[in-house]
Order: sequence, then structure tokens, then C-alpha cells
Amino acid sequence: MNMGQGPEDLRGKLRKIGTGLRLNPDGDSKLEARSYPDLVAKYKLFKNSVGFDAGIVYHPCGAVDVSPSEAFSRNRVIYADIDDKTMEALRAAGYEAHTADATRFDPGPVDVLVLLNPQIEPNTPSSSLKEGGYVISNNYHATADRLKKLGFTPVGVIVGQDGDLTFDTNHLEEYWEEVESDDEFRKVNEYLFLDASRVVEKITGQKNDILQQYKNIIIEVRKGTLPGVSNISDIQVAVRFDYKGEIIVMPARLPRKKGTVDDMFVFRKEMHE
Repeated sequence: MNMGQGPEDLRGKLRKIGTGLRLNPDGDSKLEARSYPDLVAKYKLFKNSVGFDAGIVYHPCGAVDVSPSEAFSRNRVIYADIDDKTMEALRAAGYEAHTADATRFDPGPVDVLVLLNPQIEPNTPSSSLKEGGYVISNNYHATADRLKKLGFTPVGVIVGQDGDLTFDTNHLEEYWEEVESDDEFRKVNEYLFLDASRVVEKITGQKNDILQQYKNIIIEVRKGTLPGVSNISDIQVAVRFDYKGEIIVMPARLPRKKGTVDDMFVFRKEMHE
């Protein structure tokens, strides 16, 4: 029983697979700069929602994704990635692209920082943001969580897909609050709730109070006190173990009351007098 990723969780990862890959006439693969209509639409909604017009945009760790250049067509957009092949593809297409380690690269002061699925901590890129500037980030690698802990102020979340987008500014704290009941759990992520129900019933025989039972199982597995469990692997975001001959993977991060990891979180760096 693999309680892995639901459709929302997989979307961010799949976007990174084969991004910008093309075949030339000889049949060889070639990287090319590429923009994505869904991302362009989200960035344009951000601009309209916060009133952003002029300024510098910085997008590190984006491979060959140049969606920011299409959305912020009147602005200077800076790209940086440690993979020289992707940056060469962008430079060949006329974009400002730097082959650099984004944890060390200094783009100078920027007005908007775009962090989409970065596999780095946001500390260094966000240090280049001007006061009053904005960060746009998803939460696939907990980037939005880390930005909030760094003191950036949430001002909105872009939710929805395929032309049905909303810039949500209501009850933003709920994007960081875990579900507190079975009803909330099912409503927010039915895919995970049903898998959790099957695991809870298999291990405890219970069919009710799924959320609390689920949390208790994770605690007991991590303590090594759950009977019948062996070969425990704890990677913080999930626990994997053998239970009576069956491999079980349980996501350890519970769903939030609102949103998914693929939503676009918008933060502002506050002005200091």
C-alpha cells in the first residue's frame, strides 16, 4: 500500500520532467527555452492583483522555463541555474541567463523573485529582494513555509487551474493550519483521506477518528513501538515501513485547511523605517 502523491502533488514534479526538450532533425534531443501558458496566466494575475508594473524580476533554478519573460514582457528578467546546458539554451534565445549556483549568485537588487520548485533554501535568493518587493513561490519543496518563517508577509495565494484563477486574500493563515477533523481531512484531500482510512483500518481495525488514529500511527512508528512494524525509514515528510509483510508509505505532513503545494504563494518584503 503506497500512500504517495495525489494528482496535485505530482503536477509540480511532472512539470520539471522533460521541460523544454525537443528533437532536432537528426533525432537528437535539444534543450530550448519554453514558457507555459498556465504559469504566464498566474504571473499576470499577480501583476494585476498587486499593481506591479516596473521593476526587475529574478527567476533562479527554473531550467529552461521562461514564462516570467512572457508575463513580465516590459521588465528585465534575470535567470540563473547551475546547469550550463539550460542556461546556454536561454542565452541562445536571447534571454539574460547566468550559469551559476543560485545559493551564491548575486543578481543585484530585484523587485520580484520567482521560486518555482527550487531544490535550494530560499535564504540567498530572497536576500536580493528590495524592501516592498514580492516573492512568488509554490510549496512543493516547502519553499513557501520557509519564506514565511524568514519573516516575509503573505499577501495572497493564486489558486485554481486552466483559466479559472483566483487571487485569494481571505483567511491566509489557513494555508498553514493543518486539518483538525475527519471532515476537513476528507474535504481538503479525499485521495489521502481514503488511503489513510485503509491504513488505519489495517493496523488498528478502526473505521472512525481517522485523523487522530493516523497521527498516532506515525508517532508509534517513529518511536519503534508499533507491533508488527520493521524496516522503518523516516525522511521527515513521510515514514516508510514493513507491516506484516506489506510495505506502507505514510506522508507525515498533514493537509492544510486550504490550498495545495502547487498553489502560488505571494509574499511581500516589508518596508522598514
